[in-house]
Amino acid sequence: MVLTLLSLDVQPTNKEGESGTDATISCVISGITRQVDGVVWRKDGTDVTSLSGSNYVVSAGTYGSNSQTTTLTVKAATNTADSAYTCGITSNEWLVTNRETNVILNVFLVSLLDRSVPTATDQTITCSISGLSQNTPVTWIDPNNSDISNTDTGNYVIDQGSYSLGSKSATLTIKTAKLSALTSGDIFKCKLKSALYATYSPDVTNEMILTLLTLDVEPKNKEVKSATDATISCVVSGITKQLDTVVWRKDGTDVTTLSGSNYAVSAGTYGSNSQTTTLTVKAAANTADSTYTCAITSNEWLVTNRQTNVILNVFLVTFDDRSITTATDQTITCGITGFVSRNDCF
Repeated sequence: MVLTLLSLDVQPTNKEGESGTDATISCVISGITRQVDGVVWRKDGTDVTSLSGSNYVVSAGTYGSNSQTTTLTVKAATNTADSAYTCGITSNEWLVTNRETNVILNVFLVSLLDRSVPTATDQTITCSISGLSQNTPVTWIDPNNSDISNTDTGNYVIDQGSYSLGSKSATLTIKTAKLSALTSGDIFKCKLKSALYATYSPDVTNEMILTLLTLDVEPKNKEVKSATDATISCVVSGITKQLDTVVWRKDGTDVTTLSGSNYAVSAGTYGSNSQTTTLTVKAAANTADSTYTCAITSNEWLVTNRQTNVILNVFLVTFDDRSITTATDQTITCGITGFVSRNDCF
């Protein structure tokens, strides 16, 4: 017979997992001839099953071929920061009651945000990763669930970015020609090639929804009383930043050159993929129906004079003072001219 002398060993298997996801770590007990008598997983010296039963799942494992692998699953709610766990075993055949080793769970964070983009220029999306213990390549997956680096390199540009102090930002640039072929709501994925590293968890995939914007300049017509201040507007939608310029014109001429005191232009403030620009026509200039043109420049849409007409309809109200007798019924008249649509008097 051949006599093989065994050596008891408790070997940790460290792991790296994404924050907010379940993660399973393990330690391998070798040099045994039967199931170990006890397994305890601890965090900061405390048995994890006494911390929160729902946040930790311990499996003692099954003996086979002179070894046994015990695992600890850390649930998503608890897996938010780097942690060290202790795997302790009892083996009566080895006369040990607390042979232990530390197992490290490194936690990283992946950020891939939904994006709304114009389709007139190339667009770049970013996958940001922090908390990595080593540089990790990133794979980009297209809406057809295909690896972009293998299928459509002519329409995309992939930049792995640089790794520093546990962080990196990988980018995917989508060419204009490809944007026109996509559909709003398409999903892109950022996938860590963690299978390259034995200490890493299975591949981690994060996804984002790509919303394709359409530039629109919508007029907001108005009907007001003659010789009163009136404000008209146009709403510019489908943008991701402040417009580069806004010009209001009357009969082709910038209103600010007609009379600075009779017109007040507000370019408006960008928010939620839109911007509302307004023109206030002062009472002195507001005496007849007029058509104004709202024109915008948007470099991200490569447009320099996208415009729409905004109508300001002016009506006249005549309601004269009256002297009347009290002996008979009296009728007073409110005369209105210039209405585009029917309106009632009150």
